[in-house]
Amino acid sequence: MYLTGKNRGFFKKEIVFTRDDGYETAVFRVEGMRGVLTLADGTQHFYLTDLEKAANGVSLGWTSGGQDICVIDPLNPQTMLDGLAYGGHRYGLKPEEGKNFTLLRGGQSYGLIERKGFLGGQMTVQSSRDIPVEIVGALAYLAMIYGALGVLGALR
Repeated sequence: MYLTGKNRGFFKKEIVFTRDDGYETAVFRVEGMRGVLTLADGTQHFYLTDLEKAANGVSLGWTSGGQDICVIDPLNPQTMLDGLAYGGHRYGLKPEEGKNFTLLRGGQSYGLIERKGFLGGQMTVQSSRDIPVEIVGALAYLAMIYGALGVLGALR
């Protein structure tokens, strides 16, 4: 299955994830230092980049329905490789040439995020059918903020 993300605006980052069969699975918005993924059934997942709570620089918290799903602390290029635990698997990103990333599950490649356009605003995600869209949302957010991690860490 392919998920394709298209940016709906320049100043208001809103990306719609659509499967290869045309079904709109989720809408992802970036609001300042957080990403919000709204699934087709209305469930929301929040990805928050935090400079205050982090023990060591920058952290990423993922919540849904008032429950903490995952925390990556510290958030840096190395911990992005290790990624996050969800549903009995570990998911992460491996930077590739340009603005692209290989999606990792258990250290093995299972997909690709390709970013195109000015500031990488257009995103295409290719992943296997068994990867939950909320994981794709988390990894898409990580891919979007990857370049800023060095700057955010330096602000500490």
